Amino acid sequence: MPLLDQAGTLIGGKLFDRLSLKAPGLGVRMIAIAQLVVIPFALLAYSVDSSPLPIGFFLVPAFAADFFLGPSLALIQTLAPLRMRATAAAIKMFCLNLAGMSLGPLFVGLISDALMPIYGVQSLPIALGALSIFGVWPALHFWLCGRALQRAATQEN
Repeated sequence: MPLLDQAGTLIGGKLFDRLSLKAPGLGVRMIAIAQLVVIPFALLAYSVDSSPLPIGFFLVPAFAADFFLGPSLALIQTLAPLRMRATAAAIKMFCLNLAGMSLGPLFVGLISDALMPIYGVQSLPIALGALSIFGVWPALHFWLCGRALQRAATQEN
């Protein structure tokens, strides 16, 4: 579903831009809400056994998976001092890849292996669902970032 993911990246960036023009922090809060909205769809996708149904449920998380990517890089480039922008963006991408390509799959595998004696072949969907719930954590931080941006904008005026 790379095309759906790319469409989500583009639309997420456009929504972020439009909302941020209305009020500072509003675009970041939209990302927080998107992070929360996808959790139930991911949980449903991992809990349904029939073939076409999980794909249908997973369309929403696949679409919104990278809503945050463009806006968060733009925020880093905007908020970091000029001399630190490249380093800040590199650190962000390092952390993103560390979680998404290294630690995330490792933890899913460890949880799935630990649950295998109890749940059998259902251990993998349970592990994926368990880690999907952690989407609340980035949502909280995006919400707090939006609140901080709103406060900073009101203090400037």
